[in-house]
Amino acid sequence: MIYFLDNDEHLILLPDYMTLDLFLKNARVKKDRYLGRTLQKIYMSLTVPKIDLFEEYELFYRLEYDSFSMFLYKKYPILTDDDLNKINLVLEDPKYSIYRGFFKKHSDYNVISLLEHQEGLLDKVTSYLNRQANED
Repeated sequence: MIYFLDNDEHLILLPDYMTLDLFLKNARVKKDRYLGRTLQKIYMSLTVPKIDLFEEYELFYRLEYDSFSMFLYKKYPILTDDDLNKINLVLEDPKYSIYRGFFKKHSDYNVISLLEHQEGLLDKVTSYLNRQANED
């Protein structure tokens, strides 16, 4: 799941096993083709650099907020209760982590435009990010 925030940041839930190579394999594209290069840019913009939100909570906010869920609720008011429930459900699986990234800062105009205007692309990218290593 990917949530774009008002301040040009984003939140992304990622399985710990995800790599660029696996992402491209899930998308069934080759690195050296146009679509492969475009998806590489999207992946890199979404995942590098990123801040582990649970680590941030543990280091800086644990005393301020009673729980990680409350931290997300207060720190990211743009998220709906439904969003927070989905996030908490996914995070019950220890293979997943949630990160804060800076998509618009680390993307070029073409990549941003593609995600904003290409119908269904964000859903496909999310699918490629969450597909298990052994799924076809």
